Amino acid sequence: MDLQTLQKHLKSAIQNHQIVVSKMRNDPQNAVLQKHLHDLQSEIQNLSEKQKLVVEQLRKEVEKKKQSQNQILNPNQLNDVVCQQNTPIHTSSQPQVQVRLVPSTTPSQFMQKVTLP
Repeated sequence: MDLQTLQKHLKSAIQNHQIVVSKMRNDPQNAVLQKHLHDLQSEIQNLSEKQKLVVEQLRKEVEKKKQSQNQILNPNQLNDVVCQQNTPIHTSSQPQVQVRLVPSTTPSQFMQKVTLP
């Protein structure tokens, strides 16, 4: 069951619970109302547990997505990357080039130092 459906059922069960509690104020010894109240409480607990599991799963999926996005950098994210060592770049058509990224005076910009062997 998806989260929205669970929440609709939970909302409905809570509203029904409130109605039964209101009726019990007038007749607190009514066994039928007491049973109905107990059944609604059990339903609310079950739906809450299901909702908790669905939310946990969604959080895990969001975290996985964040991690995968952090592994793929676009040019706008370069200011978040700091290379502390020289990193050789190897391509088949170019000679070896070492690149070191150094933070510039502003956090959003980086200077690139390139040295050829």
